[in-house]
Amino acid sequence: VNLTALNASNLGSGTVPTARLGSGTASSSVFLAGDNTWIAAGGGKLKQIKTTVTGTTYSGTSSSWTDATDFNVVITPTSASNDILLFVNPTKVSFGSYYGFFSAKRAIDGGASTDNFCGGTYGFFWGEGPHPSGYIPAMGVAIDDDHGTTSEITYTAQFRNYNNSSTVYFGGGGQGCIIAVEYEA
Repeated sequence: VNLTALNASNLGSGTVPTARLGSGTASSSVFLAGDNTWIAAGGGKLKQIKTTVTGTTYSGTSSSWTDATDFNVVITPTSASNDILLFVNPTKVSFGSYYGFFSAKRAIDGGASTDNFCGGTYGFFWGEGPHPSGYIPAMGVAIDDDHGTTSEITYTAQFRNYNNSSTVYFGGGGQGCIIAVEYEA
């Protein structure tokens, strides 16, 4: 008997063959999408993680980017189409009577570096002078880098003063870290 209007809720036993669920070929490496086609899982797979931890404290008065040289991580992407998610957490920051910024730079295969490659800066601020303890906890930031290379990349944290002569301190007071995570985009 050829039943063409059977409601699936009337199935009392057995299973529906995967070929009847959607078009394409079912396997353990695909899933059934909402349009009833079998497709490969896309993106999001972690490929590698590299971490550097440091307790070094850096300081400066410059309004230009200053490297926190121990605050770097090196990673070699497995594919140019994968992205790198960079986490920068200096643990603590401090400054005089104004505020400062931190970011990161990128150098590909030992070549020229790109300061503040992400195009953004992450500020720390204390409006009435230094925090009574001398530091404020710093929030970490995550920066997504669409690098486009399979060459070695070195990411280095940077900091700078806003625009005055107060001393800015970056890191120290604990174990700051910089983490690079390669994932399939």
